[in-house]
This record gives sequence, structure tokens and C-alpha cells, in this order.
Amino acid sequence: MNVLIYGANGYTGRLIVDYCLANNLRPSIAGRNKNEITQMAEHTGLDAFVVSLDDSKVLDKVLKPFKAVIHCAGPFVHTYRPMIESCLRTRTNYLDITGEIPVFESIFRLHDEIVEQKIVALPGAGFDVVPTDCLAGLISGRMPDATHLNLYIQMDSTISKGTALTMVEHMGNGSAIRKNGIITKIPMGSDTTSKTISDKKRSFVAYPWGDVSTAYHSTGIENIKVYMSAPPSTIKTMQISRYFPFILKSSLLKSFLQKRISRKVIGPTAAKRKSGSFLIMAEAINSKKETLTYYSTGPEGYSFTAEAAIKATIRILEDNSINPGFNTPYKAFGWEFLKSVDGVEIKDSLE
Repeated sequence: MNVLIYGANGYTGRLIVDYCLANNLRPSIAGRNKNEITQMAEHTGLDAFVVSLDDSKVLDKVLKPFKAVIHCAGPFVHTYRPMIESCLRTRTNYLDITGEIPVFESIFRLHDEIVEQKIVALPGAGFDVVPTDCLAGLISGRMPDATHLNLYIQMDSTISKGTALTMVEHMGNGSAIRKNGIITKIPMGSDTTSKTISDKKRSFVAYPWGDVSTAYHSTGIENIKVYMSAPPSTIKTMQISRYFPFILKSSLLKSFLQKRISRKVIGPTAAKRKSGSFLIMAEAINSKKETLTYYSTGPEGYSFTAEAAIKATIRILEDNSINPGFNTPYKAFGWEFLKSVDGVEIKDSLE
């Protein structure tokens, strides 16, 4: 593969590499941790590069021969900029696995520059954005007059170190929804609801998933909320925490949590990934209050990401019909891309 996986030594990066090797694909790997990248190269036999995102000259030199990079080193709010700027200089297609709203919006604002370099930028090439975005695209096509879109996400899995560190990074910033086309901050835990899905009543809380950004760019629907399933006790903690944003934003607290996460958090075990799953419900509503609902079920989120990121990269390299510039999964591939990932089902009912 003429593809570089940056941050290959992270939890999700390793899963992407493993997926490649299991499918007779041989990408190159890179990262800033010399010991870990060197060990991975020795174990896999893959070409490897040790490079920091802070060294733009070396990064450009490494990227130049590659047609695409899958950027896996987060929190992406700190790392996307040097990587995509290098991609613009070297004309390398850019993919990442972020779910961070500021990253999507920032790359969207670079659209004209990306088009000028005739490359594709696809942030959010994993879970949750691929399944939710494709489902949003499907439902907007079936209800083109929809004015509101609600996405409900249920995950059966634990989180990786990178995901945990990203959550700490944005701690204290509250939640967000799309209201009349504008991304609007709301207090964390202030928008809750419940839904009965598969005869089970589930509690949901509005959460600042990346779809608050991407679903708008994919569908044009101006009012979007993304809900995460959570136990009532967790939602209550969110509601209490919003009264102490100065504590949550404290650099001392964040530093403490980041160090603890780095020591303690690993990510889902192989057994958990095998048994885990996701369930997503997309609900579109028009001005007549008519409602259309679709569901998607599929494998555990990190396993989904490994497969989806590689399949998205291959499509970008092989499909000349994909428009250069900022893309969402739906804009690049259509909603059918979701069905290409093993184990995914799309239904209008769970009965």
C-alpha cells in the first residue's frame, strides 16, 4: 500500500495495522515514539519512520512519497494542523479518525486550499462518524424536507487511552447541538431523553459528537442533536459537573487525569472487541412533524474503525469520482459505504 499510518503505535493505530496485515495489505508506519515504532517495524516487517509533527521539514520528506496518510495520533485538536498542512504541501490525501467538532470545522474551512492541491481530506474515517454520517445521509435522502435530525448512539465497549485523553482535553467545555444551522453550546447534561429500542428503555444525553458538524455538511439539515446512551447515574454526574467548569478546565486536574489515564487505560481487550457492538438510531422530522427512523447495528467501535479507515483509504485512492476537498463519509462514498463493513446491518425497524 502506498499509505502511511501515523500514530501506528497507538491503540487504534495498531488495530489498523493488524487489519492490514490480516488482509495482505502492507502500509508503512510512523510515529514519534522511536522505541515503539522500531519494535513494530521489527515485528511486522513494515517500513517505518520516526518523525515528530513538530518537525515540518522531516514530516514533509516522509509524506512526499505517499498517496495517503491515515492520521491516528490524538487528541486531534492539537495534532491535525501540522499533519494536514504537510499534506497540502506534499499533495497527500488526508484521513483521520477524529470525532472532535473543532477539527471537522477547521478542516472544512480549508476546503478551497485542499481542492487547489487536488487532494481529498476525510476526517472522521472511523466510529462514530462513518455509521452515523452514512445513516444521516440515507435518511435525509428518504425525507428531503427534514428540518431536524436526531442521532442516538448505544455502544457496548470500553474506551482506549487516546479516547480517554481526548475526553479530558475537552472536559469543561459543555455539550453542543446544531441549531438553525449554527453549532450552539449547551450545558453538559442539560438535554436528556429516553427511547425504547428493542423493547428496552434507554437513557440518552446530548453529547458533542463530531456529527454535530459532519451531519450538517452531509445533509444540510439545520437542527441536529447527537445523543449518547448513558446510565442515569452518569447523566446525573454530568449535570452536577456543569456547575464547576472552572475545576474541570483546571490544568492541574487535567494533568493529573492524563497521567493516570496513561498509566491505567489500555482499551478493549480482544475478547471485548469480539463481543462488543454498536446500535445507532437516526430520526428525521419535517415541518409537518412527520418522522422517519432508521437503525444500524454493527461490530465493536474500534474494530469497526480499523476496517472502515482502510476501506475508506482504498476507495479514495481507487475511485476517481470522489471530489477533492473536505469530505464527510457520506459525501465521499454515499450511504452504501456503511454496508461494506463486515457485520453492519441497516434497517427501518428492529423487529
